[in-house]
Amino acid sequence: MTVHRTVKRYQELGTVEDHPRSGRPRSVNTSRIRKMVKKKILRDNKRSMRKMASDLNISPTSMRRIVKDELGFYPYKIRLAHMLTEKMKVNRYEKSNETPKHHSAGPRLEPHT
Repeated sequence: MTVHRTVKRYQELGTVEDHPRSGRPRSVNTSRIRKMVKKKILRDNKRSMRKMASDLNISPTSMRRIVKDELGFYPYKIRLAHMLTEKMKVNRYEKSNETPKHHSAGPRLEPHT
């Protein structure tokens, strides 16, 4: 907004704040629900958003919107890595240091005649 329009708006309305928007009021994304969601996340951040949504009786979409847009948390999925034994680690190391057979044979291209 330009300075001129801001000054004009202040003179006409007495404030530069926006007026409330028209439209359907929020039914799920209220400050009370946001506080409950934040408390649940801080208590147990390993719980899935779908399970938390079902606990609070709201849709998974509303839950994602609250977590991401309103609270600024980044959703992620917990993934477990395979546990490697010492033998597996040694085997991987040896395999990675082997020269592939097709490289040790030399170039496969013949000179152009």
